[in-house]
Amino acid sequence: MTQGDAANRPRQNRPARRWVRRTGQTLGAIVATSGFISCGVISGIAELPSFDHPAIALIFAGALVVFVVSAVLGAIWASVVLVRQLVLRWPRRRALKRMAQQIGWQWQPRAAHLHTSTRSALEHLRPGSGEDKPRPKFSEVLTGTFGGAPAIAFHVERGVSYELEVDQLVALGLPGMLPDLLVIDRAEDAYGVAARQQFESARFNHHWRVDTRDPRYGSAFTHPHMMELLNSLDLSITEIRVRGAWLVSHAPTAFTPQLLQLHLDALARIAAQIPAWVWQDFSTAAPSANAGFRGQN
Repeated sequence: MTQGDAANRPRQNRPARRWVRRTGQTLGAIVATSGFISCGVISGIAELPSFDHPAIALIFAGALVVFVVSAVLGAIWASVVLVRQLVLRWPRRRALKRMAQQIGWQWQPRAAHLHTSTRSALEHLRPGSGEDKPRPKFSEVLTGTFGGAPAIAFHVERGVSYELEVDQLVALGLPGMLPDLLVIDRAEDAYGVAARQQFESARFNHHWRVDTRDPRYGSAFTHPHMMELLNSLDLSITEIRVRGAWLVSHAPTAFTPQLLQLHLDALARIAAQIPAWVWQDFSTAAPSANAGFRGQN
């Protein structure tokens, strides 16, 4: 696959999407918290020798109603999540398999027989920590090269039931290793998350949050030309991470070959904008995390 031209239109304000996402997160947290507290109240009252006092009976009945409502809402949400995944999965897999055959990439619908280097790359790139239980499920793995650099795309599911977290990741190899860095669309942030670092562009600060341990590295990486590039990216690109020797983008789970091309192109343009002084001052001497990765399945 080769690099293509990307649209240079400005990134738009999305207050509606931000409100919907944050409201959904807030409501989900309220439902989960209500269910947990009501369960605790019911368990505590059940230990009492008698329910004869009207106040205790009223509290028990109220907690029971809250618990049932929370359980029903959780079950409905879990069903919506699972049905949505099934509806999206089969058309996506057919399109990606066909594209892989056309461009010479390798395709693996399930991760059962992946090459060791590919599985190591997936474990390195996936969200969350190595302590996650149950272990994340990888699928729909695409491997190949883009612009001469190793590239990989995959689907990952973490958690269970209505707490299921689904991610579609696209990654492009870098020529060396850099410290971890996150650039995330503010519309993806939950309520209360504040940017720890501000930049000279008010427009960039409105759209993006940059998170890294070293503010000097964050400033060096996010220079004016990089900010201009990030502000021009397609709206489907909402999160960019530097993970060692990889540049990673979070893509929509309704993934398509067109989105793969678009995200790889964006990653290549971002990699090209990393200045030489960033590599000189912040690149580590450790071997590249993708050094053994050759796109095998």
